[in-house]
Amino acid sequence: MAHMKETSSVMGGRSFLRTVRALQLASRYHARQERRSGALHVDHLIGVAILLHRCGVRDDVTLALALLQDIYAKPDKDVSRSEVEQVGKDVATLVDAMTRKEGEDIRERYARIEQNIRTVLVQAADRALNTADMLNVYPSGIMERYCRDTRKHLLPMIERVIKRQPRNRHRAVLRKLKLRIEQNVLNAELHSRTPIQRMVHLISRQMRRER
Repeated sequence: MAHMKETSSVMGGRSFLRTVRALQLASRYHARQERRSGALHVDHLIGVAILLHRCGVRDDVTLALALLQDIYAKPDKDVSRSEVEQVGKDVATLVDAMTRKEGEDIRERYARIEQNIRTVLVQAADRALNTADMLNVYPSGIMERYCRDTRKHLLPMIERVIKRQPRNRHRAVLRKLKLRIEQNVLNAELHSRTPIQRMVHLISRQMRRER
């Protein structure tokens, strides 16, 4: 499993038992799942937790949520809510909030995620990694739709939450993640354009900055 050394650091916090249980559950239920890149899905989830930890998040509920965010959406086999509640009832409630509901409008899902700083942090870290990975993995059409969704829904949500937060660690973490997502999306958008389109875009962007 990738990230082994940093995973040990994430697990070594004051309240590490909850995070360990979350990792065990995620490893069990995502054991054979692969991403488009061929990497194990559980390694992506661990990467989200590590990114949050690197940014300064030490809250075991948030780190456990990062590991279990897809437990209902992409399991190898059915997982019961009672199993997730063994990690923590608060974690189970947040996992419910992050899980996409059948037939749900994307705006409804983001509105639900926006209600809790922990779900926003995990969604932002997850998107930061996904937008970094998509250049080598996603077909151009999917990549363009993903970038549009990110600009239209996710980035404005993060900015609203930042404005509501006091000057604390969460606000600083969200700013770091937002900048990272914006840069990844810009790179993806430039990658999908022709050389002339890229040049025009960069010149236009520089002119806007100079106004």
